Amino acid sequence: MIRRTPAALAAALSMLLLLSAPMPGRASGGGEEGPPEFNSPWGPVRPIPDLISGSLGVIEETWWRKPLLLAWFRLNELALPAGAEEAFRYTERLSGDERSDSAVADWLAAARAANPALSPSAEFQASAHFPMGNAWDSFENCPASAWLQAKETLAARLQVWGKDSVALRNWLVAQHQVFARCALGPSHFRRDLDHLRPVEAERVARHLLADMKLADTPPDAPVLLRQDRAYQRAAALFYEGFYDQAEKSFQAIAADKASAWRAWGAYLALRARFRSIQVLPPKEIPGEDCDTPKCASQRAAYRKKEGGRLLSAIDRAIVSAGKGGGGDEAKRLQDLRSLVAARLVPELRFRELAAELVRPGIDAESFQRVATDYLHLHRQTASSEALGEWMSGLVDGGHASDSSCKKGDASDEASRHQEELCLRRKWSEESLKRFQQQPTQLAWLFSAAVFAERGDPQSPALLKALSAVPDKHPGATTFMLQRLRLGSREEALALAKALLKRPDVIADYSARNRVREYRLQHAANLHEFWVDALRDGGQGFDRDTLLPSPPPDPSLTAHKGLDADALWILNYELPHSALIETAKHSGWPAPYPDQVANMALVRAQLRKDAAGVREALAVLAELDKKSPDKEVARLRAITDNQVLLLEAGVLERSAKISGSCRLSVPKPGSSVADGEEAAGVYKYQAGKFSRQLLKPAEHEAWLGERKGYEAEPDLISASMQNVLDFAARFPADARVPDLLRKAVYATRMNWCADVSAGGLSKKAFDLLKLKYPESKAARTTKYWFKPRT
Repeated sequence: MIRRTPAALAAALSMLLLLSAPMPGRASGGGEEGPPEFNSPWGPVRPIPDLISGSLGVIEETWWRKPLLLAWFRLNELALPAGAEEAFRYTERLSGDERSDSAVADWLAAARAANPALSPSAEFQASAHFPMGNAWDSFENCPASAWLQAKETLAARLQVWGKDSVALRNWLVAQHQVFARCALGPSHFRRDLDHLRPVEAERVARHLLADMKLADTPPDAPVLLRQDRAYQRAAALFYEGFYDQAEKSFQAIAADKASAWRAWGAYLALRARFRSIQVLPPKEIPGEDCDTPKCASQRAAYRKKEGGRLLSAIDRAIVSAGKGGGGDEAKRLQDLRSLVAARLVPELRFRELAAELVRPGIDAESFQRVATDYLHLHRQTASSEALGEWMSGLVDGGHASDSSCKKGDASDEASRHQEELCLRRKWSEESLKRFQQQPTQLAWLFSAAVFAERGDPQSPALLKALSAVPDKHPGATTFMLQRLRLGSREEALALAKALLKRPDVIADYSARNRVREYRLQHAANLHEFWVDALRDGGQGFDRDTLLPSPPPDPSLTAHKGLDADALWILNYELPHSALIETAKHSGWPAPYPDQVANMALVRAQLRKDAAGVREALAVLAELDKKSPDKEVARLRAITDNQVLLLEAGVLERSAKISGSCRLSVPKPGSSVADGEEAAGVYKYQAGKFSRQLLKPAEHEAWLGERKGYEAEPDLISASMQNVLDFAARFPADARVPDLLRKAVYATRMNWCADVSAGGLSKKAFDLLKLKYPESKAARTTKYWFKPRT
């Protein structure tokens, strides 16, 4: 049965927003990769009470809904009730299935204890197949509260009738029959509707009792049992999907002044009508399996129309309950109204919830419930009120409904990027306009800033507004950070210096890194690059919970490293001379100077620049004074430049810090053989940092060097060719057979190598078999290989 106590009903409403829909709601977000090592864009590191009363630190546009809701209140300096931190704190919640499974088990245990001989033969389950649409869709036909209430009612009847009474046995048999309907639902019982998908015979066999008919009560049955039987029959009709009949039966109970269930009759009658709208719309209304805009529009129009009628009926029932003195009944009906509005007329419910969140005097418990309902609803449907639009703009990266930005081929990466930039720019402009209309709502100033780019038309007005934010404002750190990103170099350097002294930045590794990231955008020389390329390692934070995820690793707090933007600059923006300078003078901790020097060495070898190879070897020797590398010493002793280049080419060193196999700049949207993706926005800004960091003459020289790298094949092919050249020059070298074997296998299972590498593999194979047939390498190498495609 589905009776609830008022307290249980209020507490369950938030979960019902998720559980009552016949189809799964559209959830925001998805699986996440591991937390970033140097920037955690998903949450703050300070305790939630501090965020509620102090600085917000660095707010990220990538925060998820719960921290964004907190940011909205703090940025707009809206009052939060005492104890409101619980609304933003993560608490473990059972899913609908978990709650129902537990409730079913509890009910069965209580029923067995009351009368073991009456244990049902059917398999009880809360969910039934959705009668239309996809075969795997289901809905919670009998929610957890129904099984809980049946358990409570059983305990009450035991007290009244006694364990061995005929009345209790009669009640328990009927209740088992009622619950046997839960797993079958309208798909099985509504034989009068030909458009429903029937339940499979195997499922019916598992869930159907031999006797499903609720018998009349004996003539001498207690009055309470007769009242219970009327209630059980109405519930059975509800679970069978005969919603119109269930509604009439519950209305009759509501009209019976003597019924023990009278106070629940009107509520359950309206719940039956609600369930009918959700589960059994008219045949002409398309099901959820049709996802075209027309189908979606038809469903929305139907739900809005019927939802409006149902809300009017609920409002009348609330007035009637109030006049009759039924405070608990009125509260149940009010909660039902909230649920119906959320499911059928969400734009109305959004406005109601948003207004309730800022209602003067709202207590912490009510605020938490309203906030939870609001966030659940926001996950599943679009909102047209200010808070919801603001959050949606941040979550979606702009106003997703703005079709004026859609241009070009949607499958083309460059077109998609231009569309994304357009959406972001327009949402920045719209956000700034809303802030200018309501200057106290600094949340709109925040979204205007994070979606803006330096040089946008609105930048002057935006920067002026940002600079006017008081230093003690909860969002002051974030607004300073956005000024650093968007403003002039001179202002940025001063802002970065001030930010790195702020307590909320000092305490947050990710905030410090964000300051360095944005200051790096203004770097004008190598020294400034060195200062801001090195970042603090730290812990990622979950977007919803604001808590560390996974458990904190103390070693990360002391770790220093290079972030993705620094790796981009090293891999694609610096010439040989700058790499040498970086390895010698950056002051970076090991192993980075060695890695940079190795990059310079391998690239010089590829360019056939013996002087560059020697320069890089000298740097490596200097860096490794305490533990000299024997290979480095051997190479430095070679006087013949051609021999030096060949020897350098057979060393296993990386031409890129990231270790991937191409020196050409990854192109947006292109198929990259080694799986490397262009990092962030830099893929659209190739050459940006080389222009900023290098002097004009150095930059011109770099363009020629860069052109040579772009013409190089994949590094595996270059290495294979070098092995072949080495074998031709030094056929008697003892290393040759094994080098040839490695060259043969270099293309096996390799997505990185060019198609032409297959020919190099065959050449190495033929040479190995022809010249070194007795070697172990030749005996164990049976095939040559083409690269993977």
